[in-house]
Amino acid sequence: MSLWQLLAQVYSYAMSLVRSKEVAFWVVVFPLILLTIFTTIFANPSDVTVEVAVAGDDNLLKEVMLDIETLSIVNASSRDEALEMLRNGSVDVAVYMANVTQQGDIKMPSRVEIYYLENISDSETAARIVEGVVSGFEDRIREGIVTFVEESNVVPDQMIGWVRFLADPVKTVSEGVEPKVVMNRGGLVLYWVISMIGVEVLFIGLYTGVMSIISKKQEGLLKVILSSPMSSTAMLLSDTLGNFLAVGVSIASIVLGGLILGADYTLLTPDRMAVIIAFSLIGSLFMTGLGLILSMLPKTIEGANALANMIAFPLMFLGGIVIPDIILPTYLRDFANIYPVSRLVKSMRDMIIYDIPTTNLLWDAVYGLSTAIIIYIIGFTVYRRLMQRAVENP
Repeated sequence: MSLWQLLAQVYSYAMSLVRSKEVAFWVVVFPLILLTIFTTIFANPSDVTVEVAVAGDDNLLKEVMLDIETLSIVNASSRDEALEMLRNGSVDVAVYMANVTQQGDIKMPSRVEIYYLENISDSETAARIVEGVVSGFEDRIREGIVTFVEESNVVPDQMIGWVRFLADPVKTVSEGVEPKVVMNRGGLVLYWVISMIGVEVLFIGLYTGVMSIISKKQEGLLKVILSSPMSSTAMLLSDTLGNFLAVGVSIASIVLGGLILGADYTLLTPDRMAVIIAFSLIGSLFMTGLGLILSMLPKTIEGANALANMIAFPLMFLGGIVIPDIILPTYLRDFANIYPVSRLVKSMRDMIIYDIPTTNLLWDAVYGLSTAIIIYIIGFTVYRRLMQRAVENP
């Protein structure tokens, strides 16, 4: 088979992106819809709010909590009501101010009870935030006590130092440091742009492999191809190159969508863009090989579609490609670290978010390429066997 014949096959695949509405949807429209949804929901760092149910007859601490922008206060008539609101998911954390005492015109609690849902990370994080607010409130009370002691002269001068130490034994200093983590909206949109590139690498590669023979057979093209001078190797190569082309089209669509949604592309230096393209092609090669291995199972296009969806969607969400691996269970985190496509996508995101030098990703590239080649060779062996069966029983 000549180079021009090979390119003609790739061109035929590329034209299907235009002629087939279904293919165009999955390659161009589908990633844009998901990108818009995810960036709308998750790319707003200033929108994080902790819902707090507060019970107890206290006004000073409650006023302090109301002044915190990240806290949304809901009044509860009793501790039981606050706990019920926590259990049914109405709030993230419940606070009960017990043993409230009167100090002049001000009511202050001598005990603050903070309740959260066990083994629910969001609720536990909310409890830590409220604890920080209460701790800051305590600091203000201690500062008032020290000021009162210093100004009232009720304590000997030689004891002032001890009063200060007892009121505030540990001096804690907080200072902002410029982070390497990109948490502005432009950086977060770019995070989801890379995630969606990973999703398309996953879907397009898997569908290309699974459909490599069954689609041609069901459409009646396989008999024509088998009677032509084209070898099975050349046909698979043209499908693989067409797969790379589809991934490229999808990346261009996602990048354009990211631009419209406000992605910060100043973070994409030429070497980083080269890494994203290279890792996308490596991941696509792996998924194509995996699809070829799985292509021995379905007997119809409908079965192949169902199989591809059954595998792709769990991998998309549970493999750390869409959902960040940091919030996955430990065993799924271990899987995401081993699974090549998940690892490649994570490396691309970390390169941007944590400002990791591209030279530090060499091992990930070697690991991804090695596993992709192995899986693709196995898939090629399966493909050759299926083609041989097709020759014997077209």
